[in-house]
Amino acid sequence: MLAEQIQAAVTNIQSLELKLQAGPQDRGSDSEEGHGIGPLVLLITDTEHQLSRAISAIAQWESTRQSRREADQKSVEQFFAGMSPLARWFARPLLTFIAGQHSALETSAENSAMTGLNLVLARLRGTMKEQAIERLDTLGQEFDANIMHAIGRIVTKDYPAGHVAEQLSPAYLWQGRVLRFADVRVAQ
Repeated sequence: MLAEQIQAAVTNIQSLELKLQAGPQDRGSDSEEGHGIGPLVLLITDTEHQLSRAISAIAQWESTRQSRREADQKSVEQFFAGMSPLARWFARPLLTFIAGQHSALETSAENSAMTGLNLVLARLRGTMKEQAIERLDTLGQEFDANIMHAIGRIVTKDYPAGHVAEQLSPAYLWQGRVLRFADVRVAQ
């Protein structure tokens, strides 16, 4: 199922590339609201943003799950330590086999899914570069109203006052013009 979703994303990106290549040559006259390259560029930036968020969420989820797996392993080891030597002798091969099989299956499936998503994102970013679409990450930078919308303020010691403490979405430029503002929270 995941392979089918990745293939669908690749097909959508290929379709966008074809539409961009078939678009009008005078891209400077298109507007976001118009019917031309603008809506396709917006779709590309939305797709890039959502894929980036999905990959970050999966990586964070995997990190949390790995921590839980390590805690579970420690609990099992503590449980074994409390068993009699004979019980440990009988139980250890079975538990080792089950744990090894379970982690090997999960790891290969997860790695291929992340690899597939990263390949799709890399292809999309290649298309963005060809079409002069630039993603601007703003975390840690001084607030700039020309490319950012301040959604709120955060009290933090990690960043100086007036700097971006949290980026909710990146800014995007298209041919040097602001296509989409970054949504940020500013340190105070």
